[in-house]
Amino acid sequence: MYEDADRELETASRLQSDSAATLYFLALTAKQENQPERSNVLLERVVALQPDNADAQYLLGQNLEHSGNSRAAIQHWKAALQADPNHSQALYNLARSLDKIHDPDAKQYRDRFEFLQKNQQMADRVAELGNFALAAANAQNWPQALEQMNEAIQLCGACPQSAHLHKNLGLFYGRTGNIPEAKKELRTALQLTPEDADAKNALAAIERANGQPVK
Repeated sequence: MYEDADRELETASRLQSDSAATLYFLALTAKQENQPERSNVLLERVVALQPDNADAQYLLGQNLEHSGNSRAAIQHWKAALQADPNHSQALYNLARSLDKIHDPDAKQYRDRFEFLQKNQQMADRVAELGNFALAAANAQNWPQALEQMNEAIQLCGACPQSAHLHKNLGLFYGRTGNIPEAKKELRTALQLTPEDADAKNALAAIERANGQPVK
């Protein structure tokens, strides 16, 4: 319902002309309604208000490339990456465009894109293993749950999911009666995220059950 959206967003823009969010969504609706010039004007206003809006910089670059202005597109994709170094679409398009003009910087952007893709694949696999382990635990299949959670932790290393994985492994060990390993994993989780209430409560419950003072 792009026409309805456009009408409401125009009303919002009249009420608050410097709303970057409103202008950005107006630009999106203009793009969907095949109004590239209007979309560009709106995106220029967005990036003037918010130079660090990576999505707006990327989209403006995309529009400019489609209109044949590749050099201007490249500058906006670089601005997108200054705002968000992990903006994968900007990395991909920048590498491709620089490669077309035989710019040696194309390689660094291509390498960054490939590195980001590998990290994303690793994160997806870690999440998948963690979910498999939780499903196995729900089915009381503890050997499989422990194996898959340990595999997820090994693959993760110091990834952002590490604390959550160690906590779940600690809970698994607690359910199977392996108290030393349960405490070890829960303490590891708390070293990574000291304010994790679930890990704190689980460790305190284990220590109380084993007659140890709660720290």
